[in-house]
Amino acid sequence: MVKFQILEAIRLMQPVERLEVIEFALSLIREEMTKTTTNQQIQQLSLKDSAALMRSYYTEGNSLTAFSDDICQEDFYQYEDYA
Repeated sequence: MVKFQILEAIRLMQPVERLEVIEFALSLIREEMTKTTTNQQIQQLSLKDSAALMRSYYTEGNSLTAFSDDICQEDFYQYEDYA
C-alpha cells in the first residue's frame, strides 16, 4: 500500500483499531532502535580493540612521542593558570 492509502485506512478505523496499529508501529521502531544500539556496541568494541592495537605507538620513547618526550623538560603544572 502507498502511504496515502495507509493513512486513509487508519483514518477510517475505529479508535481501538488505531491504537493497535500504533502499538504495532511502536514495536517495529523499538526493534530497530535495539538493533541500532547493538550495532553501536559492536562499533565501540571495535574502537576499543583498535585503541589497544595502537597503544604501542604512543608509549614513551616511540617515534610518535619523540617530539614531546625530550624537547620540553619543564613541569606542566606550572601552566595550570593559563586554562
